[in-house]
Amino acid sequence: MIGLAAGHVDDFLFLGRGDDKVWLDMKQKPNGKNDWKSWEQNEFHQCGVGIMQRDDGGFTLEQERRGHRRNRRD
Repeated sequence: MIGLAAGHVDDFLFLGRGDDKVWLDMKQKPNGKNDWKSWEQNEFHQCGVGIMQRDDGGFTLEQERRGHRRNRRD
C-alpha cells in the first residue's frame, strides 16, 4: 500500500509515508483542483475525533464525550 485517503462530507484524511516519492506526488494532485485550506499534521480533529500522531508512528484517538440529556417521561 502506498497511502490511504478517506473522506466524510468536506473533511478528508490522507495517510502515507513522508519519504515515499510516489505517495508525495499522489498527495499533491488534489491540491491543483481544489481550494484547500492549510493541511493539518501530527495533531488535529477529524469528524469530532482528536487524532495525535505519537513518536513511534502510531496514533492516539480521543473523542470528548459531551453530556447530552435525554428528555424522559417518568
